Amino acid sequence: MKLLTGEIKPHELKAGGADIQVTEDAGGLVSRLLNMPGTPTLDLSVQGAGPVHDFIAKLKLATDGVDRVRGQVALSGVGDAEGPNQTIGFSGQVDGDLRPLMAEDFHAFFGLRSEINLVGQRMANGQLDVSSLQLGTDAVNLTGSLALTSQSEVARLNLDLALEQAEGGPITLPVSGGTTRVRAVTAKARFDAAQGPGWALSAQLDGFAQPDLGLGNAKLDASGSYQPDQAAPLSGTINAQLRGLRFSDAALSKAVGRDANLAGDFVLSQGDNLRLNKMTLEASHVQAALTAAITGLRKGFEVTGEVGLNIADLSQFEALAGRPIAGALSAQLSGKAAPIGGTFDLQLTATAQDLQAGQDMLDQLLIGQTD
Repeated sequence: MKLLTGEIKPHELKAGGADIQVTEDAGGLVSRLLNMPGTPTLDLSVQGAGPVHDFIAKLKLATDGVDRVRGQVALSGVGDAEGPNQTIGFSGQVDGDLRPLMAEDFHAFFGLRSEINLVGQRMANGQLDVSSLQLGTDAVNLTGSLALTSQSEVARLNLDLALEQAEGGPITLPVSGGTTRVRAVTAKARFDAAQGPGWALSAQLDGFAQPDLGLGNAKLDASGSYQPDQAAPLSGTINAQLRGLRFSDAALSKAVGRDANLAGDFVLSQGDNLRLNKMTLEASHVQAALTAAITGLRKGFEVTGEVGLNIADLSQFEALAGRPIAGALSAQLSGKAAPIGGTFDLQLTATAQDLQAGQDMLDQLLIGQTD
């Protein structure tokens, strides 16, 4: 059985052209890997002609003999310079109806038409400027721009994301790991080195639902400084709130509670070193605080720091523990650890108040403070 066949003509590519044809019979490898409904026949063609400063390529994807996606990519010379010193402008546009390629649960996400459009330039020194980026489906609208320096560092980033169904109901996301739905998502990212080192990120999610986890609302606000030529190029402050947490495990829901807050500062230094300052987590009857230095993020990291934990009411954890417990607990963990290397040097101190473990004799001994 013919699963996948194709032809690429390299002599045309060298001459500034491309002619690629790929076909697959029904039930083939690609359609099965992508879980396409009915595992249809596939036909992909890319045809282009012209030198790099005046090149146009057109692409087409069909299933079962019906065109699903069409697009065009164009390259053009900018300015008077020629050869390797020339700036190359580029543009791309791809659109089509992706629903026949997706499971029915995802049709509302994509709708009748999905499209990607971008316009930009690549300079001779390696700088990249995507002046316009737009991705759209019935449920998603992503717009923005991006610029990179010749060292591939971010010089400008502007992104706006909105995900919401016109009718306002939940949207099934095209992701693996069980059915995942959201009611709405918005996000913004801002940075422009020409205006200063400040960056900002904000996001909000409403009505998140999976079989084992639900979330009414989540908000994230972060801001800071990005200066790639400094010893500590990236720093910032993070604030996040979770509201309406729900777990399918009732014991876990009781332990975690319905709301949580996270806040703190971070500094990322040259050499892949990260410092977390006064990171705090508040959830139900639990409060935690973390200050840590993480070195060698890419080489088997090592963590040095201190974690403080306060639990005002241990009875919230009795279902999770599978036995009656009560009282209050305060603990402090400090030291150094290299998780990948398996080395630890830690100190733990703890103080409990009126502990109860469901055993009368032991509970009498634990009345009051226990160190």
